[in-house]
Formats: sequence, structure tokens, C-alpha cells
Amino acid sequence: MSPQQADRNGLSVADGEMALCVELPMLGFAIGVFLKQHLDGCIAPDKARGRAWVTDQAAKSTTNVFGPQFNNATIHGSPVYNLNLSPEDPESPVSSESSCSSSEDESDDIATDTFQATYKGFDHTQKWYLQSGRAVEDVLYEAYFDPKLEPSILALLRDWIIDLGNETMMGWFSSDEQKEIKDSVPKLPAPSDLFAKSLERFCGVRTTKDLRRVLRTTSELPPDTEYNWDEHFDSEWADMVIRAFVVLFDTPGQPLCGSHLEDWYSSQIWSPILDKCFLSLPGMSLERKESCCVATALRKNRNRIDTTMRAKSGPRLDGIIRTVEDDSYEYGGLEVARTFRGTSSTKWLDDSRKLIRALRDMLGRLHRLVDGDVEVVGKLQVVGIVTAGLALQLCRLFNPHGYVCLLKREKVHQVPSSVDKLQDLLLLLAYVVKIKGIIKECVATVKGLRGVSSPEDLYKEIMNAGGSSPVRKAKATLPWPADSP
Repeated sequence: MSPQQADRNGLSVADGEMALCVELPMLGFAIGVFLKQHLDGCIAPDKARGRAWVTDQAAKSTTNVFGPQFNNATIHGSPVYNLNLSPEDPESPVSSESSCSSSEDESDDIATDTFQATYKGFDHTQKWYLQSGRAVEDVLYEAYFDPKLEPSILALLRDWIIDLGNETMMGWFSSDEQKEIKDSVPKLPAPSDLFAKSLERFCGVRTTKDLRRVLRTTSELPPDTEYNWDEHFDSEWADMVIRAFVVLFDTPGQPLCGSHLEDWYSSQIWSPILDKCFLSLPGMSLERKESCCVATALRKNRNRIDTTMRAKSGPRLDGIIRTVEDDSYEYGGLEVARTFRGTSSTKWLDDSRKLIRALRDMLGRLHRLVDGDVEVVGKLQVVGIVTAGLALQLCRLFNPHGYVCLLKREKVHQVPSSVDKLQDLLLLLAYVVKIKGIIKECVATVKGLRGVSSPEDLYKEIMNAGGSSPVRKAKATLPWPADSP
């Protein structure tokens, strides 16, 4: 046989065909699998929330784009796979139904077993009983076994979370029960009177000329008032943000009306609004750029006892609000997207789901920090902020009673793209101050419990140093979130 030719099952391959096969020996396999899945229609949704081959016969119907002469062939030592093999054939490179679905079923079984074990470990006297007599935990447990539930709802149930904005979950309760549950949501803290009055001066502004005039002729501070950090920081911060937006409003290219990359929105829009506002939180920091969630990492590694077990890391968020010490505690997280396509877009849903799981770990860690004191756990909240383009949404997670957490998604706020809608920016700034107020109250609650209120308490702490923790009157236990497969 000449060097210009090669025999394949009795057939010859010309130089051009030979070159193609040498350079791309796996191309036939890749295209064949693609055609198998998408052209022959042999993939369909499985009843068990997976994907499976429809029939063995359909799995065997394969299109070989290079023709039958390349089945079971070898080109310069590189195999050209026979795509007519069934998924069950041990020589086939195509994954079978059993290998895919069995792994998913096994993960579901483990999650279900853990969910059941957690429920059985609940103290029935500590459950959240509604006025109707039903326990919220019992309702969630019964709903978990509905085969029609969406995966996103199952994930919330495994973490014992009720999404107050989810119609399916709220439909498990009567109208009176829904009202009782919603009444347990803490109110957002109000901004100070000084802050509100500092924004009154922008009433009636419709043009950048009007805005510049107000900024030039008025001040965020009352007349003859000396600046005080605690009292006037928010007013000064809001004034700084508005001055930055004058430039954006006045730029001929109208950057607020265009589309930009994710970092542009972070640096030009959300860093002045969020990062600068949170600077007044003592001992706190908003850490940006793929920050790992410590609370999740601790949960995943809670059973690690030696170095032979690989340490697992927490999810990387776009931002984490945490204390500044080395052993930091987290009070909130941030996820960022470059464009807003609605709250039902894939990116928004993925970011929200990722953030909620991290918030659940953060809240659980704060519960353990205060030793489950029932007098304070109801005051703990963690915040999640999702931004996409010029849109922002806050979600809050808290544990009002029993073993259940509530997720409250607030309305979406938008940064205005023109100065004639300046009031929207003012309301957004006031809203961010409220978010900061949630964090401040939660931090104060934790610090207040961890400190001592009297010399007698300090004496008891000193005498008990190195021993067990003092016994409290009552203790609440928040269950561990479900471990990811």
C-alpha cells in the first residue's frame, strides 16, 4: 500500500480524507453523538426529573457522518468509534441511561433519607404551630413527597425554607395561615429623619441644570451644623452618589441607556451605591470579586477529621458582607449580572438560587454563634442582593419560629437612566440605607448577646472559663441545610 492511501475495511481513503481523519479523529464521534441526541429524537424528559434514552431501539439508531466504512476503524493509532453501538454495549463511548439516571437517583435517595432523618429528629414541642393547630414543619414534610414538585421547590424544602413569593409553597396553607406566616416577617428599618430631610431639596428636579443648581446652592447638612459621622454619614454618601450621577446623566453618549459589561455596572453604578454606603458599618466590609462563603465551607467540612478527606470550599459569590476579623462571620451576599432580563431569566434564577443556599448557611452559623438563644434568634436576618444591569432586588432570610426559615423577596428597584426620574434614584438610596439597617441590627444583636451586661455576669464567665457554656433558659436549633450531591 502506498503512503498516499490507507485501507479501511477494504476501502481506500484519499489524501484529503486521510488528512481530515488524522487531524480530527474524534470529530465523527462528536457529531454522531450530537445527531443521535438532537436529530434522531432519542432523548426525552424522564419522569424522575432526569434525561434518558427513550428506547433501546432508538438508542441504536445512529447517523455516522463519515459513512459505514469508518466503523471500528483505526487511523494512525487513533480509534474511530462505531457509533452504531448501543449505549448498553461496553465498547460504546456513549453513556447509557442506567449510568446517568442511577447517579441522579442515588443522590435523590441520599437527600431524601437525610431530609427524613432531620424531620424525625425534630422536637415536636419546638415546632412552629399555627393558630389552626398545624405545624409548619409537618406541612413541609408532607409536601416534599409530591412527585410533581419542581426541583427548585425541592431544594428549598431540603433546607426547610418557605419562599413567601412562591405560589405553590404558599398554596399548602389556608388564607388565614398565610396571613399568620406573613405577619411574622420583620419590618424594614426606617432611615433617619435627618437623611430623609437631606433629600427633600431635590424635589422638582427635572433637568441636569436644575440638579446642578440644587447641589451648588444647598447642603446635605442643616444650616450651622457640624458634621457628625454617626448622624450625617448617610446624607453625605447620598450627596456623593447624586453628584456622580450628574455626570452620567449629562454625558452626551447616554451611558445609562446603553449596554455594558458586568464590571462597568459594578464600578460605575453599584460600588458608589452599595460599597460606599456599607463603609459606615463598624467592623464590617463588603468584599468583592469571587469571595468564598466561609459558612458553607464549614458546613461541608463539619465531618472532616483528617487530611485524607479533601477539604471542600464554599460557593464563590460576587460579594460577601462580613466582619473584618480573621475568623469572620457573614451577614449577607451579593450576585451580579450584566443585564436585566426579568426575574424569570435563567441568569437571575441561577444567581438567586446560589445566593439563597449561601444565606441559609450564613444564618445557621449565626444561630450557632448565639448558641440558639430563643430570645435573639428571631431577630437575626441575613440579606442577599442581586443586581443585573440597573436593577436591584433584596431577599431576606430569617427564622421566625421553630425549625423553618422564611425567604422574603422584596420588589425590584431600578436605577433611572435619565434625570427626569431622579426620584427613583432617591428612593433607591433610601432603600439601601434600610438594607444597611438590617445588617446593623443583626450585628448589634449578636454582639449584645456575646457581651456581658453586669459585673456579676462577667464574674460567672470568668469562673466558668474553659468549662461548658452556661445553661440558657431555652434553646432553638436550626437544622443543617441539605448537603449538595
